[in-house]
Amino acid sequence: MQAPELAHRFKSGGLEACREYWQRIVKEENCVADITLTEDYY
Repeated sequence: MQAPELAHRFKSGGLEACREYWQRIVKEENCVADITLTEDYY
């Protein structure tokens, strides 16, 4: 996916859209990946 498409998807879908994209990358790259978001992440 291209950056503009991702930006729109993340803005409209919030964290759920981010999670779905992350799962897609894990599947496509056939890797193990964990992500943990916390209140002080940024």
